[in-house]
Amino acid sequence: MPDNQYPVFEGGQTLTASDLNQLQTFLHQRDRLLGRLIGFGINCGLGGSVTGTTLTISPGLAIDQRGEPLLLPAAQTIALPPTPSAGTFAFVTPGPGGFSVVLESTDTVEPAPDCGETGCEGHAELHTRAVSLRIASGRITGPRFDFANETLLTVEPMRLSLTSAPQGSYVALRDAIVARLTSGGSPLISTTLISQLQATSIAPADLPGVKGYKAGYINQVLFATLDLLRCRALMATSCDRTTPRPGVVLGWVHQVSTTWVWECGYRHAWEPPQGFTQALLGGTCGDPCGVWVDALEGLIAGYAPPDPPPPAPTDTGPGPGVVYCPHGMILVAGKCVNIYYPPVEIPDEWYIPWVEDPLGPIWNPPDIYQHFDDIVREVYDADPWEYFGKGVLNGRETLGRDAEISRTALEETITGLDRTPNVVIMTATEATALDGYGPAGSFSPSDTIVLTADANGRVVATGRVSAAHTARKLGTELPAATAMATEALAATEIQQVGLAQVTEQVGGLREDVKGFKGFEQTTVTWRAEVDTAIEGVGAAMEKEVRDRVSLELGDMKLGQMAERLASAEGSIDVLVKFGGSAGIKGIQPSQRLDQDFARGMVEFAGTVNAGLNSLVTADNERTLGRYVGDATRAAATLEVVAAGGEPVAIGEAAVKLMGTLRTAVKAAGVDPLVGKQLDAQLNAVKGLLG
Repeated sequence: MPDNQYPVFEGGQTLTASDLNQLQTFLHQRDRLLGRLIGFGINCGLGGSVTGTTLTISPGLAIDQRGEPLLLPAAQTIALPPTPSAGTFAFVTPGPGGFSVVLESTDTVEPAPDCGETGCEGHAELHTRAVSLRIASGRITGPRFDFANETLLTVEPMRLSLTSAPQGSYVALRDAIVARLTSGGSPLISTTLISQLQATSIAPADLPGVKGYKAGYINQVLFATLDLLRCRALMATSCDRTTPRPGVVLGWVHQVSTTWVWECGYRHAWEPPQGFTQALLGGTCGDPCGVWVDALEGLIAGYAPPDPPPPAPTDTGPGPGVVYCPHGMILVAGKCVNIYYPPVEIPDEWYIPWVEDPLGPIWNPPDIYQHFDDIVREVYDADPWEYFGKGVLNGRETLGRDAEISRTALEETITGLDRTPNVVIMTATEATALDGYGPAGSFSPSDTIVLTADANGRVVATGRVSAAHTARKLGTELPAATAMATEALAATEIQQVGLAQVTEQVGGLREDVKGFKGFEQTTVTWRAEVDTAIEGVGAAMEKEVRDRVSLELGDMKLGQMAERLASAEGSIDVLVKFGGSAGIKGIQPSQRLDQDFARGMVEFAGTVNAGLNSLVTADNERTLGRYVGDATRAAATLEVVAAGGEPVAIGEAAVKLMGTLRTAVKAAGVDPLVGKQLDAQLNAVKGLLG
């Protein structure tokens, strides 16, 4: 009966030994068929190691050509030189010398025990399936999965030194890859792409970055080629491994001089069935290795080393092109675009709601960009870019250029915007020590723009001291600068009268912001005289005074200075009255929300709004002007609500008024302490609502 047939038993039948043995044979053959479906070769373990004249084979699992599972449960040792076993294996040839260790299935029969009963014909034989290590002279040969001996695995990939210098031969690696892809006239990929690869090289004149790219590129081509070759080797294995005497070769042991050496490369490596390989590699039935071909061809076709850098700019050429973006736009990739940055965390009351005010006209929904500066201050705790709404300048093009030429280009651009430029050149140490300095690639025309230059006078970094920072510090720095000018004038015993006029105008600025025009005229004259006076003092004093005055005063428009001073001082006298521990006149946390309270709030708001109105200019009318208008309407609403005398309504209107005042005062750029006091008063009013 053939191996693929099996008996079926029914009750009352007489069973022969042949019937029962056929069932056993059928089940055994089905197990072997399942083994062939799983794979062939060494599945795990079964490695070898030599110690002196002893070869040790570790335990492990394998499946032979028939699908028979082979289990070596414990390590076994073989004395060297070994004694060849009887018989031969078709897949081991004696030519190379040495010995191959073959794992072979065994079937041992134990004699049936005697039967002592009358008429007994004896018990069934007991068979034990196991494995045995056989020694065959020579080395494995014939078709098999032999990727470990792939010649391209012996080629060294390229490496880079710590200085990005290529280590190894690009040409040798490239030629080895090309030879395998050509495959003796049966190319594995497009011949056009093979020729394109052959044309690549690393030139001595290539920059380090270009050399690094090419070294990495040829390594990627190497690894992609190995993937393709591995796929082809797997797909070349046959599912029919018929052989006269099955067995699995574990390795080859031979002598090198007088030393015994074990080589595992000459073995039956595990061969998964083609179906497994195709499924795991993602190939198709028409082209199982097509995905690896596509990957390799795409890599070669995409060869694109970095372009050489443009020639260094000459010191005699024109300055760098400065890109300017008007208010409401920012720089992205050198272009001006409208963009809104979402905050890291949206704070409470970050927006102004769209409301219908009963005492004023219906206004359109707020433009989020107008509140962008508020978000920057509250969320990021940073100064806004467009403190005076004058747009943004790109400083990226100055990098690598001559610092003096770059400064001239920036100054010309800012002057063309009807602003007075303030561009300084510093070393890295000087820039780091500059109060308010921060690295930046873009600037407001109102900023102090800092170009960091190296020893060759080239710009290596850009930064800024924000206009907002300067506005806050100017009230403190102006007296210091005036004092230093006083020292310089005293040293030369001249221009005392001119300095007195300046001091008087600076003092009077607190009483009359609009009187700044006289200060402007006097300062223009005084500045020219100070320049002359400074030249007469000692070199150290001259540099110190000139640098300080130039940085804080010299290159800023006086009209712009007035606005910054006004912002830094708050609303001059009006907001100063609000500071301190007293807070809003008459408001205490324990006070009741009644008509007297409301009238006091309205009176206070009127005073604050009057002071803020004095700070509104054409530049900040859209922001500060609108905030002041909101606060004025909120005060009018509180006055109307107060007539009803309802405490809850008065409290809610008061909280709204304090919120609008808080926004308006902070938008004016006052001292942060005043803003904190406003927040405290707003919390106090909210506390009265209980």
